Amino acid sequence: MDLPPLSHQALFAAVRSADAPAVRAVLADAEASATSLAALAAAQTDAGETALYVAAEAGSEEVVRLLLPLYDFEAATVRSRLDLDAFHVAAKQGHTGVVKEFLGRWPGLCSVCDSSNTSPLYSAAVKDHLDVVNAILDTDDSCIKIVRKNGKTSLHTAARIGYHRIVKALIERDPGIVPINDRKGQTALHMAVKGKNTDVVEELLMADVSILNVRDKKGNTALHIATRKWRPQNISM
Repeated sequence: MDLPPLSHQALFAAVRSADAPAVRAVLADAEASATSLAALAAAQTDAGETALYVAAEAGSEEVVRLLLPLYDFEAATVRSRLDLDAFHVAAKQGHTGVVKEFLGRWPGLCSVCDSSNTSPLYSAAVKDHLDVVNAILDTDDSCIKIVRKNGKTSLHTAARIGYHRIVKALIERDPGIVPINDRKGQTALHMAVKGKNTDVVEELLMADVSILNVRDKKGNTALHIATRKWRPQNISM
């Protein structure tokens, strides 16, 4: 069904302004004029963004609540040209309230990944958004074992960056992720020793000391890498 002229422009303008009363008015006008709300919800910008995506990215909780009933799971998971859907971009931006609104309706969003198999959990973890990480894991902790196409889990990258609180939260949920190898054969410990946060290294070793002896595909243990990168603080541990 074709949209009346300016109807979707009015919706996007109201959503971008985070103006919930204006969004409510646009939706009411659409219903009154027999405009398909599903078609209005499906409208996209040149960047491939739906109104729900725009609201989610901005963290507009009230607007998201108004828009969510217009979408089914399939429509909600339409990706923008950045390869993210509305839930994923909210997780990446750290909008905990918005994330919880989505999860209350569609828990399955936890396992919906982008084309590189990057999960919303991964995107939140590598941005140090602890509250979002916990919200996702409270809903579906099985997504903790999702690996990207390069074989890395959220633990690998959080450890490399040095986000101790994220590393700790992930390990507490499932210590079984600690020995997972990426496509180079490296564990999160290999990644951690490339950084400078000894708390992360200690956290990983406390969870599974056996990973200290794991060799990657080039034959390197984490100690070899720490030595080569001259990380004396990690070597001494």
